Amino acid sequence: MSRHLIASIVFTVIVVLGSSIGWWYYYDAELQALRQQQQHGFTTLQSAMEKQNKALIELGENLQEYIETKSSALEEQLGESITNVQSDLLRTKSETNQAFESITGRIVQVESESSAALTELEKRISRMQVSSQDFSALIPSIMPSVVVIRTDISSGSGFVIDAKDGKSYVVTNEHVVRNAESITVYTWDRETLSAQLLSSDATVDLAVLSVEAEANLPTLRFENRVELGERVIAIGSPGGLDFTVTEGIVSGVRDSSGVAYVQHDVPVNPGNSGGPLVNAQGRVIGVNTMKIKDLEGIGFSIATSSAEPVVQSAIP
Repeated sequence: MSRHLIASIVFTVIVVLGSSIGWWYYYDAELQALRQQQQHGFTTLQSAMEKQNKALIELGENLQEYIETKSSALEEQLGESITNVQSDLLRTKSETNQAFESITGRIVQVESESSAALTELEKRISRMQVSSQDFSALIPSIMPSVVVIRTDISSGSGFVIDAKDGKSYVVTNEHVVRNAESITVYTWDRETLSAQLLSSDATVDLAVLSVEAEANLPTLRFENRVELGERVIAIGSPGGLDFTVTEGIVSGVRDSSGVAYVQHDVPVNPGNSGGPLVNAQGRVIGVNTMKIKDLEGIGFSIATSSAEPVVQSAIP
């Protein structure tokens, strides 16, 4: 190979290598520039993202603060509203209770006034019926206080004059329970009760019995005032006819051996003894005791003026 050819080859190789090295430096510079641009862009993007994140954080904080502020305001408003509603409810309840109490009081007052008016009307009707010789209005209030008395040797009538502490006290004649070993009382309600002799006075012919019952028996009241000619009724069990009512008038007031008697024309027969003689006001003015044999229309009852002291002294 000639020198000239080798020199050409060497020159060509040098040119090629120089060209390659030049291009390499060129591309390396371009790559560096591109990397710098990329780095700048990344830095710019990172800065923008940080700003965006900061803005989002601030927005979140502002939103949270807004929500907390609004929530607090709403809670306060809701609390005030609840308080107002509760206050309104309490006021309404109080006003309702007051209105109810007022209405209830008025109802009680009306009931009381109506009851008083009805009682007064019943009394007027009773007085009108009695004045027209009709005692029927009095009978329902008197009968529950009247009893039938039966012993092992006799029978008669009686009436309840007092009741307290589970005991009822019955007035009758002494001769009805004289020498009796057992005494049984039968009420208007068909209740059978055992009785104990509490006190007796043969001079006045009065006895007081003690009866125990689940409930106190209804009572009658004594009345001392007696008027000649006033209409009266006697209640008893003549001839075993329990709770018989007979009617008459007061004929006079008599005294015998210090005992006052009401004379009347009401029939008094065996079984009537011990029963009440009742006036038009439903009060007991005497205790039926006897009639004069062979004389009609003449009966006697122990007057309240003589009976009441004996009875009251026997009741504890």
